Amino acid sequence: EELQNEKEKLRAKENKRLIQLEEQLKSQYEQKLSNLEKWKKQESYEKERLKEKIKCLEEKIYHLQLKKAEKFRITNPGRYKKEVKKAQRLIEECKNPNRHF
Repeated sequence: EELQNEKEKLRAKENKRLIQLEEQLKSQYEQKLSNLEKWKKQESYEKERLKEKIKCLEEKIYHLQLKKAEKFRITNPGRYKKEVKKAQRLIEECKNPNRHF
């Protein structure tokens, strides 16, 4: 009888320890999952910011190319047309949805 009681106590103690361990692991898992979600959101935000910066820089390049073309408008109309086409090609490349960042 006493041996049986001792076994029950040990079993209860072991079960309690296992339950605590399970809760601790579950808590760690939930924390890591939460951190992963935060990281994904941050990464997504940064990616969007970079896309916006790239778009802005592309527009600046386009306008600089047009400015360059403007220099040839009167002195060299053929070169002017080439430079304008170059600028248009640049802006078309920027608008390409299949482009990778």
